[in-house]
Amino acid sequence: MTGRVLDETKAGVPGATVIVKGSTRGVITGNDGTFSIDVKPTDVIEISYLGYETQSIPVGTKTNIVTELVRKVSELEAVTVVAYGKQRKESIIGAINTIDAGELEVASGSLSSNLAGKLAGIVVMQRTGEPGSSAEFWIRGQSTFGAKTTPLVLVDGIERDMDFVDADDIATFSILKDATATALYGVRGANGIILITTKRGTEMTAPQIRVKAEFGITQPVQLPELANASQWIDYYNELYRDSGSTEMPISDYARQMYLSGRDPDLYPNVDWVNTIFKDLAMTGRVHASVTGGSPKIRYYVSASYYTEGGMFNVADNDRYNAQMNFNKYSFRSNIDIDITKSTQLGLSLSTQYTTKNAPCTTTNDLYAYTMYVTPVATPTVFSNGFTKRIPSGRGSDWD
Repeated sequence: MTGRVLDETKAGVPGATVIVKGSTRGVITGNDGTFSIDVKPTDVIEISYLGYETQSIPVGTKTNIVTELVRKVSELEAVTVVAYGKQRKESIIGAINTIDAGELEVASGSLSSNLAGKLAGIVVMQRTGEPGSSAEFWIRGQSTFGAKTTPLVLVDGIERDMDFVDADDIATFSILKDATATALYGVRGANGIILITTKRGTEMTAPQIRVKAEFGITQPVQLPELANASQWIDYYNELYRDSGSTEMPISDYARQMYLSGRDPDLYPNVDWVNTIFKDLAMTGRVHASVTGGSPKIRYYVSASYYTEGGMFNVADNDRYNAQMNFNKYSFRSNIDIDITKSTQLGLSLSTQYTTKNAPCTTTNDLYAYTMYVTPVATPTVFSNGFTKRIPSGRGSDWD
């Protein structure tokens, strides 16, 4: 095979390396970028040169090729979004970090919870694992005291809640940390600034359609293992025996009735952890987008749906649904129109619709009830279909 390697100016590239992938056979291009190498139809040749992307070309029936190398964009040459524009990284003197948008595309109901562990200096705290819950975050810790201690978040230049943005719609994500980087925002930048730009349309011959679906499970890291009825009764009687009492609070007959399950109304035996909590819950996320455009008009349109189930075992109830769940619908449309050579009109629309269902009590209360209610306190449901309300304070000695 013979060929020639060119750069972006169509000039020959001398000294480029041409090798057969997976072997030690290779040659170097001449002064005019030409080369000649022995290959087989099943081989793949790799062409590389300092400062350019490596190209892989299957041989097949080719006997002569002409390829143009693409310059590799270094980290210093990459463009970073700053206060009111863009700069190359090599010209930035402030503390600015960027995150690749792909790292944020995690199946989660809130974008803020995806920041944990992505960058140094970002403190993320999620206080609850309820479906749809967001996280608090700070840049280099808390810099101010009062009602507003979180960073300023700007989405396409507009102050918004970060969780209103779908991760698949993000084009760039920049974090401004120090006073040099946030100076243009004055006191609003005291806690740091997060700049988010969303994807926009590009000129192409045909619209590009992208559909992404993700499904997963959530489960507790660990649930406590509580004493069963037999262990609890023995321990309870042992306490009375150690205190010098000769009469046990739970007789042998009552103990046998609790463990046999013959009369669950009067002698219940309930494992409250497995009764209240499930082993896992399902999550799902679907995102669809269409992008395209002409030399005059460019567009990007997307829609997404996210759902997350709760961790509670809920009995069938026709009156209401006590299960905890979260559903989120998002829509975004970015349109750019070139009115003249020097004037551009941009239209950005975004909306979110969320629904959240939860029990009438808090998850902290439900967890507390699970911990202090004994396995012999009350049945989950009586034989006549009635339920007992667990007292908020301490009831009987066995509650």
